[in-house]
Formats: sequence, structure tokens, C-alpha cells
Amino acid sequence: MLGQDGVSKCFMVGVAEIENPAAVAMRLGALRAELLGDPYFAGASSLQPERRKTAVMFHAKDDLPEVRWRVYEQLRGFDIRVAVAVRRKAVLEAQARTLFSETGRKLRVEDIYDALVTHLFIGRLHDQSTHHVTFSTRKKTIRDAALARALERARIAQPSTARCVVTSDKASGVPGLQVIDYYLWSVQRLFELSEGRFFAGMCEQFEYVWDLDDTRNNPQGVRYDGVGSILTAHRTLPLASTRFEESLEHPA
Repeated sequence: MLGQDGVSKCFMVGVAEIENPAAVAMRLGALRAELLGDPYFAGASSLQPERRKTAVMFHAKDDLPEVRWRVYEQLRGFDIRVAVAVRRKAVLEAQARTLFSETGRKLRVEDIYDALVTHLFIGRLHDQSTHHVTFSTRKKTIRDAALARALERARIAQPSTARCVVTSDKASGVPGLQVIDYYLWSVQRLFELSEGRFFAGMCEQFEYVWDLDDTRNNPQGVRYDGVGSILTAHRTLPLASTRFEESLEHPA
């Protein structure tokens, strides 16, 4: 499907460490109530409760530009640290063909997701601490056991004595999931559309954005940490819009 309208070229997973999730939840709830009571938005379909969009939860893709600005304005005032790992779908598609050709196994999206979770949490699990990690449910499937194993791989690789408590929920029930959605959306806009203004407004809260498939100078990819390497639209490797040739040539 790569190259078709509406099909993204990247697959991203992000983690947001929120110092005071209760305060964030309270402020986002107050903002939603304020917006719902504002006559300016009375005719906006995304704020109609029956549409189950902004009236229920903030979701950057669905929210009006005016709403999106208000949400970003609030998030910048909180102690939030974000990390994002990026895979390019053209590379994943080529790797999937190679895997199937050589082993007969299919590359599952769950395998990609879990690997990125492990990648993001290595070095993030503090010794003798209990970490409460909430994942967004995907396709109405609860995968707490598999995700706990992904975190355990990160703990062992670190290594760490930390303990992780894993839960999954819908974004409508956990404001923190709405938070990471907004940060991921800003990264997606930069990578997919070379539109960097949303990311620029939030960049100080990003620990890093790791483009794992841009191996032009490093087989481990490019880690944009805002210090050694600053993420801007003109620095990223252009995304391949279609599958590679049967040679499986890597774009980098």
C-alpha cells in the first residue's frame, strides 16, 4: 500500500515520562470542558459528543487547529520527557520479504512494535524503582503479557533491578496516552510532510528521536538528541514512497 494516498511512510512508537500525570489529566480535562462550553466551537463536528472525538479525548489528527494549539500550549508547561523510535515502512517491507523468503515466517506488526518498546526502555528503568507503564490498546487487543516481556528484555539489557507494572487502556481513559499522541503527531508531520513547526514548539521536551533506518553514517541509525544532532526537516533522509526493488536495496 506504500505510495497510496493516506498511507503513512513511517511506523513510530513513543514513550512519555510524565512527572505529574494527575495534574496533566486535570488540566486537559479542564481544557476540554472549557472548549465544550465555548460558543465558538458549538458547530464543530469533532466536539459533538456523539462523534466521540475531541469531546471524548484529544487526538491531534482529529482536533481542530485552534484546539491543537491550546493543547500544545498546555503541554509545554508540564514536566514531560519524550522519546520516539522511528522505522521506515519501505525498509520494513523489504525486511519482511527477506524474512519470508529465507525462513517462511511473516514479519508481524506486533514483533516490530515490541522490538521498538524494548529499544525505547533500555536505560530508562531505574534501579529499585517500580515503573507504571500504560500502553494504548491497538485493534481492541490486550497484549499486556507480550509487552511485559518486551520491558523485561529492556531491563535485562540495561541491566536494572527495576520492576514494571504493565497495563493497557484506550486513550480516552488515560490522558497520558493523549499526551504521547500529540508528540508523535509532531514528529510524523516533520518526517512525512517536512513540516517542522509543531516539533520545533515542543523540541525541548524530547529526549531523542531515533531514526533507526537512516544508516547513512551509522548502522544504528541517527539519534536526534537536540545536542549532538538536531532534528529538522532538511536533515532527515527522504522517505521512500514505494517498496524497494527485488534486490532489497536499502535506501540509505
